[in-house]
Amino acid sequence: MDACSSLGCSILNALLEKSDVLVSGVYNSLMGSWPGLVITTLYILVAGYVILMGRAGERTKDWAISVVLIMVLTGFAGSYSTFNEWVGGPLMSIAQKAGALAASGGESSGDGGISGLLDANEQSLGKVIATIDELEVPGNPITNAWLYLKVGVVVFIMTLLACVMYIGMLALLCIALFSLMMMFMVAGPCLWLASFKETRHITWAWLRASANYTLWVVFIAAVAGVGNRYIAGVSDVLTTWDLERDGVFTKAIGAHMAITAISIYMLLKTSEWAAYLTGGTATQAGVLGALGSMGGSAVSSLANSGGNAAGAGARWGAGVAINRTQIGAAGYRAYSALKGLGRTR
Repeated sequence: MDACSSLGCSILNALLEKSDVLVSGVYNSLMGSWPGLVITTLYILVAGYVILMGRAGERTKDWAISVVLIMVLTGFAGSYSTFNEWVGGPLMSIAQKAGALAASGGESSGDGGISGLLDANEQSLGKVIATIDELEVPGNPITNAWLYLKVGVVVFIMTLLACVMYIGMLALLCIALFSLMMMFMVAGPCLWLASFKETRHITWAWLRASANYTLWVVFIAAVAGVGNRYIAGVSDVLTTWDLERDGVFTKAIGAHMAITAISIYMLLKTSEWAAYLTGGTATQAGVLGALGSMGGSAVSSLANSGGNAAGAGARWGAGVAINRTQIGAAGYRAYSALKGLGRTR
């Protein structure tokens, strides 16, 4: 990422720098001790001998393709510097530039990366906080308690929504970019396994996961960019907010709250959009699904407990009723025997 002045951009830059050092070390250690190098040599020797002797039969084409892929991928993915130059670096750059392009609505080329998006969102958040900080409420909390209460509620909700949106956007960007770096860490073996027809599905799974996290960054930036464009305009209106003239609940305040809340919800949907295009699993969908499952289990447990309790109560009530009926019948027979109207059994 390019140099930037915002706190969020500094955090993201630090995360990516530390992650790059970690990924580079693990990648080189993994490929340096990768037993596939020995397997590669043996496979080339055996396959080459079988093909030259004409003993490969119908698998001659597959073996020949595997030999070529092994030689190419071993040199291509053998070191992190080579991989980062041809795959990792361009893919990370594409994710950030495409995200910046989507955030700007096509108005910029995206060369500045997503640092401009973070700067713009932090400026909008700063405007909201500055407006609230400079707000003058007439009277005092004792003589004008109701007005202070309404202003306090509005200020709390506005600040909470603005902070949640910014922190949520930053957190999702960190998760998506860090996840992409983790894909780079295991890229060597995953790419090497493309050499064999039987293990090629692992390479395709790695490609889908990398594409998923790349698209996730783009969608996060797009939602945050669109939301910030509206919020920035509303924030400019809020700088002239006057309680005596405009009142507490104004149109600008309502628009700010609504747009911020919608942006937060749409940020949670970005992983689903990326997953739909790549055939992966949405991160938020898994979390929300787990919470929904827990809630459903709790409701089901309560319902079953209530049903069991109701069933036990019904059985107890039926037993009491039967006992009372039997007691009443016995009493009637005893009374009839005394009067000579019947006899006991």
